[in-house]
Order: sequence, then C-alpha cells, then structure tokens
Amino acid sequence: MNTILICDDDKDIVSALDIYLTSEGYATVKAYDGLECLRLAEREPVDLILLDRDSYDDLDNRAKIDATGIPYLVVSNATIDEALDAVELVGQVLHAEEEAAQYIAWYPDCLARAEKVSAQVPQEERPRLYHSVNEAVRTDYAGSLPAQWIAATGAVNVSLEGGGLTMEGGSAYTTLEQIFVWDPDLIICNEVGVANYILTDEKWKGLGAVERGEVYQMPIGLSRWGHPNSIETPLAVLWLTQLLYPDLAEIDLEEETRAFYQTYFDYTVSDEELASILSGDGMRTPKTGGKVE
Repeated sequence: MNTILICDDDKDIVSALDIYLTSEGYATVKAYDGLECLRLAEREPVDLILLDRDSYDDLDNRAKIDATGIPYLVVSNATIDEALDAVELVGQVLHAEEEAAQYIAWYPDCLARAEKVSAQVPQEERPRLYHSVNEAVRTDYAGSLPAQWIAATGAVNVSLEGGGLTMEGGSAYTTLEQIFVWDPDLIICNEVGVANYILTDEKWKGLGAVERGEVYQMPIGLSRWGHPNSIETPLAVLWLTQLLYPDLAEIDLEEETRAFYQTYFDYTVSDEELASILSGDGMRTPKTGGKVE
C-alpha cells in the first residue's frame, strides 16, 4: 500500500492524517467532500480511502466510490468510543498497532486523571461552563464527543441542562438570551477570533463571564483541541482540568504537549510553536470564514 486518499470536510483532520501518514512513508491525496473524493479516486493511483461519515452516508456518492473498487475505511468520531475504534482500525490497516494501542490507552488515562482531580471538588462548587463551537452561539449537545470529554473535568456544561438548543444538520445552536439565562462562570471557544468577539462585542456586555474576563481561546495544534475530529482531545481534557482547578491539577501542560507530538508524530515542538499552540494564535483560518455570531 503506497497512496492513501484522505476525505473529510474538516481540514484539521485531513492535515493531521496527512502529516502522520507522510511521516510513516505513505503518499497522500486530499479531498474535502465526497464529490472531490470520487474525482480523485478515479484519477489518482489510490490504494486506500479514509472516508468521513458524511461522504459514506451519501448513498449515491457511496455507490460511485464502491464502483471504483478501491477499499475504504469509514472514519467517524462522533463519540469517544467511535474515535478510539477509528484509531484501532486505522492502526490495523497501516500496521501501526503498537502506536494505536498506546494512544488508545493514553486517552482514557487522561480522562481518569481529570476525573480524579474533579472528584476533590464538591458538585455544588464545580464551575458552570459554556463551550462555543465554531461560532459564538453554536455549542454542545448531549452525547456528543465534546460533551463527553468536558464531563470528565467535572465542569457543569450549561448547554446540557435541558432546553435552549436548536438542532440544525447535526449541530446545536442556542441564543445569546439563553446564554444570559445560563450565566456560565466561564466560556471556552474552539475557533479563532470568537473569544475576542465575545469579550468586545456590545451585545455580550453584562454577562458575568465577560465582565470577569473568563472567556478563553482553546489551544490549536494540528486541529482544534477537543473538536469532534481532533486527535488532540486528550490534551484538551488536561488543558481544561488545569484551567478549572489550578490548585489541584498537577499537570505540566507544556511537557504533555511536547510529549504528544514527539510520540505520535516524531516531531520536536519548539518554544515558539508551543506558545502558538497553547494560545491558538495564528494556528488556523476560521472555518466559518470569520463569522462568529
């Protein structure tokens, strides 16, 4: 097997897989939707396709990909279990079982470390958190991967309290009025520019978290930490645990971050790169094209 076609509408995951696969000696071809994947599969000498769930669920597109005769794996990360299953499967196909097993063991270990810290905090004292996903008023819903990993930190995810959400195409949206009702202690944002928007826009003034400056840009490396397709989600767990409980969490986030990229990508992160990853500064162009509302 020499050439792998990566198909996903999330450029973060395509980039991460591309970096990993090329470091392992594979050639890659990249597609960002099912139609582009099909065109490339028909034109390029592809040995395997890593296919995202949306492209697979498009029955017409799937039939056409089936007709190429190229084997494919469907990579889905809607939940933590699905993410770990995907890692195991890809590890088997790429003969990287040892690395996959190491990651699969590390992921729940990070969750357990977070749970051990949060268990020291009484339920009534745990912070109430709002998670902005891509846009300021897009957020988590019950059962989603972000909701699962945030739960490990013990934070009260206000968007799961019932009501106040509208589902659109598999994404959950709320309103600014609802966020004022929830009145979270802090806000974390996974997209570039959103934290600054929330902190400076007139409509958000008066919200307690904004007035206190408790609005945070999440780290961004190969992907946005903690996003459904992110392979860096365990690092997001550690980052949030440290943010929530600085006096309890014995986490050296800089060392954890360096070790991750060295272990799984054989890459030594420089001090400058580390600062950019942890701050999220300059690490990506917003997927929303600058739209944050």
